[in-house]
Amino acid sequence: MARPVLLASARNRHPEPFAADQPSLADAVVGLRLGDTRRLLAYWAQAHDHADGGEDNEPSSVFLSKGWKGRGRLDGDLDAEAHDLVATALDTLISKVVWATPAEDLPKMSHCAPSPHSAVPPPPRRARHPR
Repeated sequence: MARPVLLASARNRHPEPFAADQPSLADAVVGLRLGDTRRLLAYWAQAHDHADGGEDNEPSSVFLSKGWKGRGRLDGDLDAEAHDLVATALDTLISKVVWATPAEDLPKMSHCAPSPHSAVPPPPRRARHPR
């Protein structure tokens, strides 16, 4: 999706606020990558979705893409229930990976530390057999 399409989508979603904010939004997206433009406009639209105090009816969405040299990017907009589900799943997976990793290898895995707010208890440690 090109920037004009993203801007048009935001305009269609909230025509009156968009008319007032159009100059600021147009300036804000200059120089942004397409993904960052999408996130900025989604954040802007989210601020106007419930201006009347209505209920959140926007469906959850998650984007997972493969990047350069095998790296990946995960981004999404989740309702409270989907957030809790994804957070629990990731905390559980990360806890299992960390607990299954030998202690000497843990410093290499600082990117896999469980969330300090995790409600998921660590799995029980198994006794390691001497090699």
